[in-house]
Amino acid sequence: MDKARLLGACFFVASILFLLVLVPQIDANRASGVSGLSFYSVGPSALPYFSGALVLLFSFAVMVSPETVKQTSLDEEDSEITDVAEQSASTWRGGLFAVLMFIYSMSMFTLGFQLASIAFLAVVFAIYRPGSWKIALAVTLLVPFSVDLLLREAFRIPLPSGILF
Repeated sequence: MDKARLLGACFFVASILFLLVLVPQIDANRASGVSGLSFYSVGPSALPYFSGALVLLFSFAVMVSPETVKQTSLDEEDSEITDVAEQSASTWRGGLFAVLMFIYSMSMFTLGFQLASIAFLAVVFAIYRPGSWKIALAVTLLVPFSVDLLLREAFRIPLPSGILF
């Protein structure tokens, strides 16, 4: 089993535990009046169930996906150098993405959900170079507005408002 499948299996098990153990506790706390929060049309467990189900689905997809074929170099020394460079770049990108997520979550309170999401997606696409800039632009503009519309109008869940929205 390669690393990606092992990680997918770990997330699969973790998401099942999350959905079966942790999320039901949210409704139990709500029923006992611990939180004191009132929600509009869905309970506080709606988004955790939704996100847990997505993690479950995507981790299953990673577990059953075919193994990636790694290209090998004719020269063993070149192969080792390439592996080290790939690992270094992967670590750097993962760390950068974590920093971007932190900045995104902090900026959401001042810029608002939509503007912060558009800026975040634009920076991510600029750094990670998408295959198609047209699709990247469409995703950058359509996803934040679609998620905002879904959460605010369909589920009546308030999102952070900011400067423009």
